[in-house]
Amino acid sequence: MVRMNSPLDYAGMSALAYLYDNIRDLPVWFGNLRPGQLEDIAFVMSQWQLPPNQSPSVSAMKDLERREVLRVLALCHWNVQNAAKVLKVGRTTIYRKLKQ
Repeated sequence: MVRMNSPLDYAGMSALAYLYDNIRDLPVWFGNLRPGQLEDIAFVMSQWQLPPNQSPSVSAMKDLERREVLRVLALCHWNVQNAAKVLKVGRTTIYRKLKQ
């Protein structure tokens, strides 16, 4: 498997970045993995391919914004005021993004 001292390809680096960025949202046991184990998982993730009849989808910006607002709200224990501070937007902006 791939180790930190060997260069990862772009897909491997993207998968590893995803794991580190989302470690809190993943099952608890991910947080207990050593860096080498995370690299192994990233390597496997980078080898996954879509089935032949599917193509990668592109999310609309409003969907991405809504998902991020929901993620931050969850991290802030659903406190809109705190989430607004983290996102550097007003509370009404958060309500509007959720309503869209």
